[in-house]
Amino acid sequence: MSQEKAGECERRVIGKVVELVIRDFPNELPRAMKEYPKSHENVIKIAKHDEDIERDFQSWFLIEYPLANGYSPMEYSYVLGKDFNFKDKEILNNFLNYIISIFEIREISEDRKEYRIVNIANNDEYLIKTIDLASSFEKGETISARIVKNAIGDYFFYGNITSYGKDSAEKMKKEYLDRLSKINKNEFDEVKKLEKIPIKDVGRTLELQREMYESFKEYFGSYDLVFTNIDELEKKFNDFFTWRNKKWIVPGKGKTPEQLWEEEGNPKVELKEINLNKKQFKGMERFGLVVHPKAGILIIPFYGYLKQLFEGNYKEIPNYLEFLQKIVIESHIIPPFITRQIIENNSVRTLKIFKEGYTNVKQMDDVYNIFENSDNNLMKGLPIATSLFE
Repeated sequence: MSQEKAGECERRVIGKVVELVIRDFPNELPRAMKEYPKSHENVIKIAKHDEDIERDFQSWFLIEYPLANGYSPMEYSYVLGKDFNFKDKEILNNFLNYIISIFEIREISEDRKEYRIVNIANNDEYLIKTIDLASSFEKGETISARIVKNAIGDYFFYGNITSYGKDSAEKMKKEYLDRLSKINKNEFDEVKKLEKIPIKDVGRTLELQREMYESFKEYFGSYDLVFTNIDELEKKFNDFFTWRNKKWIVPGKGKTPEQLWEEEGNPKVELKEINLNKKQFKGMERFGLVVHPKAGILIIPFYGYLKQLFEGNYKEIPNYLEFLQKIVIESHIIPPFITRQIIENNSVRTLKIFKEGYTNVKQMDDVYNIFENSDNNLMKGLPIATSLFE
């Protein structure tokens, strides 16, 4: 396959992703266009051409922007897009496994269509092949960019490319490598939370998370449950994992996870019961055990009230407007992507309640602005939780 042919395949898949999102989430593209300038001021400020901004917006929207269900458009297309064949999904997985870093340009071909670059984080080398990239990059220059593997195994730039002068490049490299060093030492909270679990294949990880999501529904009959106390939740949590390990049949395998594990020659392992740190839930109530197709299984205090607020008889909640402000909007106790999913599914009720508490609310965008002004942005993306059963 030629470079031009590979590019055609990728553009075709991108077109299908955009069509799917516009069809299934008609409000998301306009919302993303409003959100983008807020989080990409620097890109807009230094962009030399409108095409640079358009290219950066497209890559951000398709790869990073969170839809109401938590998936990015390409993640959603990979997991649930029925019109994407095997080859399409290979291309989508290449996009999902993008590399974003700071690179040094080592070589440029005479026709300026090929660039050999090195990732300063690990010294990995990549051959970038372009078709119509108009640039004045020079050998030895330092750039920050997102690169994606193409259908024939080489790479291409995707999104905006930022170049740095010699002085700023040296400063950028030092700051970047210092940050990586701290991450490797496990000093960042985000890394601690994720337990430094590497995701080698994003597509496969999303599929495993989808299996967790559907098996939860198979066992409980719902994607969420509400418990009056944490002890009851802990018992059901452990019952589910015991069932999933010993009785649940892995799709396409015809066997349980325990059977597959032992068939690989591994010793039989008895799952230990999960003991929750109950002190952290002191003073909280109506706990939700919720499964999310990307974030995994979550324990959410006050989830029962959240559901009642937007789906039930909210006036039975004592001081419901105070609960809305203190817990839902300001506290960060309830993950914003969970709140967003519920209010998107109940937009009429959402507007009714917010209009009672906020005189400036006229439409859903006003609701989003209230969360953003409280430093609890509903548009914040979320990481992929890695499966316990990889």
